[in-house]
Amino acid sequence: MKLHIKLIICYLAAVLAVFFCVNFAGNRIMEKRAAQDLKDKYYKDVQHIAQLYADYYFDEDVSISTVRRQMAVYDALIDARIWVVNSSHYVLIDTRSSGTVVVDQYSDRILGHTFTEDLTIEGVFNEPVMCVCEPVIVAYSIKGYICVFVPMSMLNEYSVRYMNIVNTALLMIAGALLLVFAIIYIISVYPIKKIRKAALAYSKGNYDYELKVRGHDEFR
Repeated sequence: MKLHIKLIICYLAAVLAVFFCVNFAGNRIMEKRAAQDLKDKYYKDVQHIAQLYADYYFDEDVSISTVRRQMAVYDALIDARIWVVNSSHYVLIDTRSSGTVVVDQYSDRILGHTFTEDLTIEGVFNEPVMCVCEPVIVAYSIKGYICVFVPMSMLNEYSVRYMNIVNTALLMIAGALLLVFAIIYIISVYPIKKIRKAALAYSKGNYDYELKVRGHDEFR
């Protein structure tokens, strides 16, 4: 087998091995990283909203309709459904529904944890969601909760986005490897081929064959 074919095979084997390792073994890692980044992002948002609602709690001039409008703005900004739940586990504000929701049967799962994944409530959510919950604390007591709901499909979108970035980097690395293999071919394989041609010509008695070399590496 010719040397340049061996180099091509080695190049393809290296690129494919890295690609499959990253896309199969690394896919789970990317999913976890995407999920954690999404959790961190929405946890900061829900903390900010909880603090905002706590400030409104003692303001008699602020009506529930004003808070609803404010939450609708946050819904649009963070692209997530927001609940304002009172201490009796009754949903005072739902930014994407005007229906009445009581979360008593889900309180342990929703209100008792900061993060709840794969949450499904029939008639409320069309798909599994992740819930990020933060209590509203006023005067050292819990007056309510802010819950933000994000579709689990968004986690997959984040994971795909991460993998696209990684695969783009892999393509750049593959291009760099191709350049390296091309340089190896030029500085090693190509001079050897010239020497082989010259040796073949000399063996046939063609001593007038001119071997052009740019350096002395070929003869070492």
